[in-house]
Amino acid sequence: MNCLNTRHLAITVACLTRKRPIMLQALVESWATLKLPEGASVGFLVVENDEIPHSLEIIGAIRSRFPRLALHHILEPRPGIPVARNRALDYGIDLGSDLLCFVDDDEEVAADWLCELVSMYRMTGAIAIGGPIVPKEPEQLLDAKAARIFSGVKAQAEERNRRVAKRTEADNFRHVTVATNNCLYDLSIVGRGSLRFDESMVWTGGTDAKLSAEIAAAGHRIGWAPSAIVFETQPEARLTGTYIIKTTRDRVAVYIERKLRENRSYHIVIVAILIIRLAVYALLLPASLVSSKAQFKNLHNSGWILAILHTVLGRKSTRYRNVTGY
Repeated sequence: MNCLNTRHLAITVACLTRKRPIMLQALVESWATLKLPEGASVGFLVVENDEIPHSLEIIGAIRSRFPRLALHHILEPRPGIPVARNRALDYGIDLGSDLLCFVDDDEEVAADWLCELVSMYRMTGAIAIGGPIVPKEPEQLLDAKAARIFSGVKAQAEERNRRVAKRTEADNFRHVTVATNNCLYDLSIVGRGSLRFDESMVWTGGTDAKLSAEIAAAGHRIGWAPSAIVFETQPEARLTGTYIIKTTRDRVAVYIERKLRENRSYHIVIVAILIIRLAVYALLLPASLVSSKAQFKNLHNSGWILAILHTVLGRKSTRYRNVTGY
């Protein structure tokens, strides 16, 4: 897909970072190799969400190696991902950017990633556009258990990408979730008024999914760029059964809480989901003793079951208090 040469666009590409210097360096180096869209000016932003800056040395070294890379750094000392995301939105708006693109600091972008996002924006006019995440195996040799978990993570990502692609082919964009690990926002709409990240959800995660749902509910178009690929590094610390269960639990719990706020009768659906998940878990249990695929599915099922129980007990996720990565 080629970038279309229409009206000029000012674009800010941003990431948030906190105590992941090696991963941040890999991401910014991948920024330096990006093909830039025609008819666009592009700047890059690192928002460091910490009390004091730790990445200035890395930023300075990369600037010296890639002097043409318009790379900026700002510090956001107030804790929380939604706070830092809103800081990036405000930076882009104050700068006069038309578009803001997000990726995570544990990712690397494909060379044509930005062109693919912008091309989809030019063709569809969608207010928010997402793209696929491809898990990247860590460089160190994995033991057999971690390797099986990675295979499950990779298969899950491939299935999600296929599912989203089918929805977009059917023009079913209202059921596509745009997440900030790979996305584009139109700053004429997003970041203004109520369409911002919910800063009351400081540690739970899920504010990007909530914003995506709010954008769709407001009648704006959601888009998907299937060739705008981002590679997400999977550190060994994430390739454990405990980590998969906990992250699934926390992500699903936030989703359920949002659904309950939107519709109190959703508790009937939750009961049905719990029964189904318990039944599937029981059915897969014998196979999970010999099949890594069944084992991974039951890790996922366990996360769903715990999410429902945590919601019933009123427990809140603190998923993003701890940083995994390097």
